Amino acid sequence: TNYELHKGLYSGHNDHNYFEIAHTIRREFDENGGIYRGMKLYSFVDNHEEMGLYSYQKVLEENGIKWNAKSMETAVVDDLDAKCVVALIYGAIRAERFCDGTILAFLKDGTFVRWLERLKTLDADGKNVLQNK
Repeated sequence: TNYELHKGLYSGHNDHNYFEIAHTIRREFDENGGIYRGMKLYSFVDNHEEMGLYSYQKVLEENGIKWNAKSMETAVVDDLDAKCVVALIYGAIRAERFCDGTILAFLKDGTFVRWLERLKTLDADGKNVLQNK
């Protein structure tokens, strides 16, 4: 279980600290020194059902998003809730397990930034569906 990433996603979102999320992802997966670069990591979802993402693919599908890079990159996040946005982030992390460079591609093309900005907007609007279920 990658508790560092779990903490970054969970507390970073709940504390309005999106720098924490971005920093954690870069620290772990950046091609220029990420500590887990090139490693196959397993999920924290099995141990943290409170996130509601055990079926992240189902969450994506319910929102018309397929679990593939093109669909995830082009997803219009303006109407997505926090659970779906976090499912996108988790889907990207899971995809890295099968395709090296997925996370870096999402970082470079700004996809992660769009997802994090959506979470920030939802949080500012008081629509934080992940907080204290």
